[in-house]
Amino acid sequence: MSAASLWPLAVPALALLVTVAQRDVHRIATVARATALVLWALAIWALLSRPLGLWDPLALWFLLMVLVLTGFCLMVSAQYVEAEVAQGELTAAQARRYFLLFQGCVLSLLTIGAASNYFVVWAGVEGTTLTTILLVAMPGGRAVEAAWKYIVITGIGGLLALLGTVFALHGAQIPLNVTGFALAPAPVAGPAALAVQIGFWLALVGYGSKAGLVPFHTWLPDAHSEAPAPVSAVLSGVKLAGGVYALLRLLALTDSAVGPLWPHRMLIIIGLLTLALAAGALAGQRDLKRLLAYSSIEHMGLIVLGAGFGGLALAGALLHMWTHGLGKTGLFFSAGNVRLRFHSTSAPSVRGVLRAMPLTGAALALGASAIVGLPPFGLFWSEWLLLLGGVRAGYAVWVAVAVALLLAAFLGIGLRLPALLLGAPPKEALPAEGAVREGAGSTWVLGLELAALTVVGLALPAALHSVWLSAVRLGGG
Repeated sequence: MSAASLWPLAVPALALLVTVAQRDVHRIATVARATALVLWALAIWALLSRPLGLWDPLALWFLLMVLVLTGFCLMVSAQYVEAEVAQGELTAAQARRYFLLFQGCVLSLLTIGAASNYFVVWAGVEGTTLTTILLVAMPGGRAVEAAWKYIVITGIGGLLALLGTVFALHGAQIPLNVTGFALAPAPVAGPAALAVQIGFWLALVGYGSKAGLVPFHTWLPDAHSEAPAPVSAVLSGVKLAGGVYALLRLLALTDSAVGPLWPHRMLIIIGLLTLALAAGALAGQRDLKRLLAYSSIEHMGLIVLGAGFGGLALAGALLHMWTHGLGKTGLFFSAGNVRLRFHSTSAPSVRGVLRAMPLTGAALALGASAIVGLPPFGLFWSEWLLLLGGVRAGYAVWVAVAVALLLAAFLGIGLRLPALLLGAPPKEALPAEGAVREGAGSTWVLGLELAALTVVGLALPAALHSVWLSAVRLGGG
């Protein structure tokens, strides 16, 4: 692993040091905004400097997603925390602790994408887990209970993922201190093949708990509903995808060592079970953030299903990591705006969002349209490629089951969201006479993300398209 590939980690590391030295909330928020701008500039640089060979295409694909989406999350965090402090719901010390942990989370996420070593990737996944656990517990009360559930389930999962990585590398006869990812080890048989299979199964359980896959998902709805909105956004849009990315790295190793049939069947089974549970649970949710949490579980199941199908479906799955990340972070940002205005995200306390907050309400409606896969948004095409790839790979029956479950999820969201958007809002949620309904700081990020989703739905930019196809080939698509 080249040390040069890790230099993007210097950005959040420096932001951490500056934040430690600050006490004023507004200055700390300014540091977060500046960090976001640098991360976006770094994403442009990384996209244009691919010939430097610092990262392989699959790593670059995930790294670009981290740079872009964590930039959005930092921007919204600055506005959200300043508002929480102004309303008296967070103290200045809590706000400072929030930004320290959030910058640590960004550092860990960048480690996952920038590293080219199985164990450093694992360490990055664990870093995101530890920082987000503490961020989930920030509000206190029920949030602490949700954080405990989060740490118990995913902590055990982290140990299993580490053990699985050791087993898989040992069985594939690859040194544990290997530099770079061993994408094409020699086929193995006998006890060595069994070790690889056991290793992948343990990694699937371990990283599956990080990604919210069934049956290791139970921490996720509680954590999402109790965490501050930007934390829910980074959890759903980036952190869950980090678990899937780590699993994909071991999938490529397992395919080469023991063949693709067995691990891919496991992924198809887990993906369908995850999709089924989420689709069944969506209609019963009365809290907006829990609704979005189960939607995240649904989409992680869909991504894993695409990886299981392989080929063209893997192309859809990799694209879906991006499109889901853009759509879901925007929805959680909207949920954060709703909470700041209504002091709740649950019905019946929340109703009439479109009247009380027209821009946020419109963003919620459009974001929900995107997340259920309606055109012209990018999720329509990523889901289409994923399902079409499944049919071409000979899994037409399972694709039909997946389509039925996606329709059930569509109906679940369609049943619940209108009750929040329509009707007359409570009087206390309406702005005072002559007051501005929504500031630009709370809505411009939503507009930018919806625009990006629409652009991706119409034509993927050429530079990103090239990285995407190279990543698919690297993953065996």
